[in-house]
Amino acid sequence: MKKRNKKETVSCQIQLPPKGCPDLFPPHNCNTPVIQLEVLGVISCEATVRGRVLCDHSPVEGVQVTLSSTFPELMFSDPTPVTNNRGEFTTTATVPRGTPITPDVRITATATVSDETVSDSIIVRVECIRCENPVLTLNPIRGPVGCQGTQISGRLICDGVPVPDEPISFEIENHSTKVTIAPNPAVTSADGTYTATLVPFLGIDSTITVTASAIVGGHPVTSETQSVTVECLPCQNPVIILNDLEPIVCSGLVTGRVLCDGRPVPGVQVRLSSPLLIFASTIAITNANGEFSSRVSVPPGTSDQVTTYTARAEVNGIIVSDTNSVEVSCPPCQNPVILLDDPGPISCRATITGRVLCDGAPIPGVQVTLSSPLLTFQPSVVTTNINGEYTSVATVPFPTPITEGVPYTASATVNGIAVSKTHFLRAGCVDCPNPAMNLIVPPTIECSGTIMGRVVCNTMTPIPKVTVFFDIVQSNNNVFIDPNPAITGVDGHYTATIMGVAGTMETVTVKARATVDGIPISAGPFSVRINCPAPPACPCKFKLDTQGGAQPGAQIRVTQFGHVLDYTGTLNVTINECGATKGGPCNPAVDNFNFAFNANNGDNFQFTQGRRTMIACENNFTVAIVEGMINGRINNGPTETFEARIRATLNNVTGQITFEIFATDVTTTTFETLVPFTASGSPQSFITGC
Repeated sequence: MKKRNKKETVSCQIQLPPKGCPDLFPPHNCNTPVIQLEVLGVISCEATVRGRVLCDHSPVEGVQVTLSSTFPELMFSDPTPVTNNRGEFTTTATVPRGTPITPDVRITATATVSDETVSDSIIVRVECIRCENPVLTLNPIRGPVGCQGTQISGRLICDGVPVPDEPISFEIENHSTKVTIAPNPAVTSADGTYTATLVPFLGIDSTITVTASAIVGGHPVTSETQSVTVECLPCQNPVIILNDLEPIVCSGLVTGRVLCDGRPVPGVQVRLSSPLLIFASTIAITNANGEFSSRVSVPPGTSDQVTTYTARAEVNGIIVSDTNSVEVSCPPCQNPVILLDDPGPISCRATITGRVLCDGAPIPGVQVTLSSPLLTFQPSVVTTNINGEYTSVATVPFPTPITEGVPYTASATVNGIAVSKTHFLRAGCVDCPNPAMNLIVPPTIECSGTIMGRVVCNTMTPIPKVTVFFDIVQSNNNVFIDPNPAITGVDGHYTATIMGVAGTMETVTVKARATVDGIPISAGPFSVRINCPAPPACPCKFKLDTQGGAQPGAQIRVTQFGHVLDYTGTLNVTINECGATKGGPCNPAVDNFNFAFNANNGDNFQFTQGRRTMIACENNFTVAIVEGMINGRINNGPTETFEARIRATLNNVTGQITFEIFATDVTTTTFETLVPFTASGSPQSFITGC
């Protein structure tokens, strides 16, 4: 018998190449990972943050995601969630009770997939205001609504107090794809009201329902549902009509309408063209009345001539057009000016804007150079647009302590004439990744009280020289905070006085805000009840206005950060205290004074809604004096509180009034008449006793 050989051991395991076999066993490497955060909109006390991780459009499981935000007090229940088998991750975000409504908070999700780091961010509003009983109203919508659409409005209050800065969302039922609401969400204003526009699309003829909703202090609230009939059916005979224009000198406005079957057609794109005119935008959109418009300019140096311009549009697939002619000219510029707006205090970066004008008309295509010993501009050379406007971003080098009186200059050359403008501001870029502030207000005051707070970094390090602005929600503009803005001291503390004019009996809300290291921070709003007794009987009354508005010849001195500038320009003054007419009764409730100065070099100073703290009349009722608080803006900058005093002398024979004005914001700026300003008074001007 033949002996069998032992069975040999044979390995059947297949060894694949390390990178797979092309075509047969392709590698499963991740080439394009992405992370996506779901749009959230608002976090009211708490909300669920969701997202997912994909690679090459497929979900990725087991990836750790790191969540962060620019709002230090926003906390995640799990700041490092892990994706599930669908690539999804989720966690709960919360903010502490009492957190005011804070916009523009950035939430960022970051993950590493296949050695590649990916991230995504969303912008949300956060709040957890103290609110137990929110009430949201949606006003009845008048119908039927045509193709032009209609405005919808309502109000949000909580515990009887208006809720500002809160997003209001809208839901439409019945043919919702043929109707939209913009903006959605809408944001409430200071008095808690909101507005939006209901816009129908062509082809709808139905009754729809609209409901508004919000989340306040963690409490969802919904309005009553309103219904309205919407009709917007196709038309048959569209036309476009250009309006006749007066002769255009350097710049003007082209206008027209789009109609169909005699009805205005909103939302139509109108294309504008001309062999000579330069349009601010060659595409204009018709409004609710079917109207369209566009700014135009004529090239400088253009002699008198006639040119044409054409408007063309498509309505329901039908092309319509209209051509018109107009006389145009633009003589060479003789007296150019450059305007430079005030951005307010700069924390790390801010947008700088201005205009170039010549003989009052905007000049497009001018190169403007921006410079500063501290600020850098991107770009540093900008070109004006059709409206003569220019813009750039100013950056403060990091780190830079907050510095007062930083100059910045805009300069240009127009028709060979050099023009420039220099202003001064407060700027800095401190090292503070986690700034915070608080605000302490008295719950009740009589006519005045002290408010205070502190600005710190990382919960304990004080930040000096920070500009703190105050916002007041009120009904009658009779409450002021002085100074506004306030400036923090070396210990980070700031103080100011809240005051109501005599007769103020209302509850206002106060909010403090600042920007540190480019990060906006705020505290409040908090309520203050003001019980300021009725004003005493008026000692006299007067109404003193410059006749015909602004009058020339005013000489003004402005001091900012110690820099003195003298101006000449036009001044408009209106004062009305204790009585509207000379023969009428004295009325302490009559209280308002304003003045506005426009310098010949383009600088502008606006002082509005002045309220008296004292009035007096002298020299047999020929001199009137008013002292008080007033809101001031310089070169389109932020609104500040100024203490103001006006002395006015009325010549009852000639009707002329001589004004002496002094105003100060108590911190950096004074405004005063360099010499008394004399101008003709209006026929209604008077000074008399009570």
